Amino acid sequence: MAWLSVVAGTTIVNTADANSGTTDPVSSNNATTTSVLVEISGDADMSLTMLASPTPVFVSSPITYTIQVTNLGLSSGTAVSVVDTLPPTLVGAAATTTAGSCGAATGGSPNTITCSLGTVASGASPITITVTGTSPGTAGTLTNAATVSTTVTDPVSGNNTATVVTVVQPLVCGTPGKDG
Repeated sequence: MAWLSVVAGTTIVNTADANSGTTDPVSSNNATTTSVLVEISGDADMSLTMLASPTPVFVSSPITYTIQVTNLGLSSGTAVSVVDTLPPTLVGAAATTTAGSCGAATGGSPNTITCSLGTVASGASPITITVTGTSPGTAGTLTNAATVSTTVTDPVSGNNTATVVTVVQPLVCGTPGKDG
C-alpha cells in the first residue's frame, strides 16, 4: 500500500459513478461526490465570519456587527484572540462576547477592539462577538475587518479574516426640499 502525502489544508475530492447493463429508471442517483479537508490532529483551524445589520444603514443610526468564531480543526485553539479593526468614523463602538471578554475600543487610527476568547475546543458551538456603534453623520461607506488568531498551529489561514463594507445612506424625505 502506498501512502499519499498531502499538505494540511488540502481538500481531497472523491467521485464515484455506478453503471448497469440494464435500464435504470432513476439515473439521477448513480453518481456521488464527497470531499474531506486534510487536517493534522494537533492543529486548530480557527474560522471567522462577520455580518453587518442593517445594511445599508442611515446616517447617525445604530449598526451592529456580528462576528462568529468557530474551531474547525481537530485540536483546541488556545489563547484565541479576535482583533476587530473598526471603521474610523464609527461612533461609540463597544463589544460583548459569549465567551471570554472584549476590551474597549482603542480610538484613533486604527480604531480596534480586541476580544480574548481563551481556549476554543474543536467542534464547540460558535462564539459570537457583537460589536455595536452609531454610523457617522455623513453618507459614505464603513469598512470593518476582523482577524482571529491562536497560539496553536492553524494550517488554514484563509478563513481567519473577514471584511464587511456597509453603505451609509443619507436620510431622504419623499417631499422635495424637506430632506433630513
